[in-house]
Amino acid sequence: MIMIRRAVAALALAHALSGAAGAATLRFVPDADLAIVDPVVSTAITTQNHALMVYDVLFAPDAEWRIRPQMIEAYETSADGLTWIFTLRPGLRFHDGGSVGARDAVPSIERWGKTNTFGRLMMQHVAAIEAASDNRFVIRLKSPFAPLLDAIGASQNPLFIMREKEALAPADKAVPEVVGSGPFAFDRAGWKPGHSITYRRFTDYKPRSEPPSGLAGAKIAKVDTVEWLYIPDPATATQALINGEVDILDQPSADLVPLLRRSAGVEVATIDRLGNQLILRPNHLVPPFNDVRVRQALLLAADQEPFLSVVQGDTALRRPCWSVFLCGTPLETTAGQAHAGLSRAEAVTRVKALLAEAGYKGEPVVLISPSDRPAFKAMGVVAEQLLTEAGFTVNHQVMDWATLVQRRASKEAPSASRAGWSLFPAWGTGPTMSNPFMNTTAPTPCDGRNYFGWPCDERLEAIRKEYLTAVSPEQRRDVNERFHRRFFEVVPYVPVGQVLQPTAYRRELKGVLPDIRLSLWNIEKP
Repeated sequence: MIMIRRAVAALALAHALSGAAGAATLRFVPDADLAIVDPVVSTAITTQNHALMVYDVLFAPDAEWRIRPQMIEAYETSADGLTWIFTLRPGLRFHDGGSVGARDAVPSIERWGKTNTFGRLMMQHVAAIEAASDNRFVIRLKSPFAPLLDAIGASQNPLFIMREKEALAPADKAVPEVVGSGPFAFDRAGWKPGHSITYRRFTDYKPRSEPPSGLAGAKIAKVDTVEWLYIPDPATATQALINGEVDILDQPSADLVPLLRRSAGVEVATIDRLGNQLILRPNHLVPPFNDVRVRQALLLAADQEPFLSVVQGDTALRRPCWSVFLCGTPLETTAGQAHAGLSRAEAVTRVKALLAEAGYKGEPVVLISPSDRPAFKAMGVVAEQLLTEAGFTVNHQVMDWATLVQRRASKEAPSASRAGWSLFPAWGTGPTMSNPFMNTTAPTPCDGRNYFGWPCDERLEAIRKEYLTAVSPEQRRDVNERFHRRFFEVVPYVPVGQVLQPTAYRRELKGVLPDIRLSLWNIEKP
């Protein structure tokens, strides 16, 4: 305890000295260290949260999940739905002083559309995106695409507007500069990887006039500085919040939430009302999970309850759920889930039979998990135990999250490269995973451009796209059940449960809204 207090005191002193005298500074402990600053290149939640601070968006969902204009002043569409004309709000400026125009929006949409799951689907219907004037641009479709606003206004992996020079960069190469037009500006000099990130209030930002709601409405920076403090040790981060040395702890460790609830100066709230889906993502390109029978064995080996119990100790905040698009949503189903009714002994017996049929001879499953993400680390430990018990040979390699984010991009086999991997634990936010077009792990095209793990099944991909034209409840039910039956045959990934994730913050803060997700604008600190 003495060592923890000393560490917290040193951290608080260092950051107190770094802030301007008398300036309001909000100190935030993110879920992980920021490894990649380009939200087009990385889907990591930390990168996306960083981008929400710096960049602005054309549209955004409000608290009721209705898509609302953000940077857009007005828009119209032709009677046939093939031409969409958008006008940007006046007075939008980048952090370097330059004005925001159609010349920036057009390449930003195109670059985002090359990597984003929903964006790639939208771009299949796009004939051209063109600047009509300095502040107007047009999207011309070659075939109708009804959810166009849902795509460009998505809450997860959003379409952020960058300067033209960054937006023209290759979509698979991270841009070197971070210059947005959002409420906060990224202070590159204040970015110390593995330690801290600094954001400064952008005084020329012009918020919308509507009240804040979800990710839409007014984004008002009510503090001069926001500091992200990377504190990998959960106990140290918890004590820092209790002692008032930090203001917000994004994802407190589940086993320390009871301590936070007992602390007089701390509020523990569930900001996200839908929760997260826990998953195991196998690498489909290399042995052993390039064999569908081994992936089916992985599905059977993954007992959900141990994963849920280590991630969320509060039984009221967790639930077993095999439904790909989450439980408690219109797409919840039990189709294709015969495995869910097996006892553990029956499941293990079937796992061993599948592995024998596949000719599995104990080749190591290289499981990678992060040391600095408590939930994912715990999931890794559980996965190692369950897979070993079921007959797999597991090589569990633990590293920091920043390293894992970079390593999971490798397509090499573990037998050929030290960068190779077989399996990693992760989770996806409810708004993303519950939507067939925003769920980044659901697409299975065979072009190798989908989410890490690169599953390939054109039949499943064709069914997923049928959601676009399924209008009636009966049609949607039919598509949903066929999708799930095929999903659990080919196993793109393994859902291992659904949890709600609390956020903890100092009670003196004002403007922390129970909404779609935690946002750091509109928060006041006395």
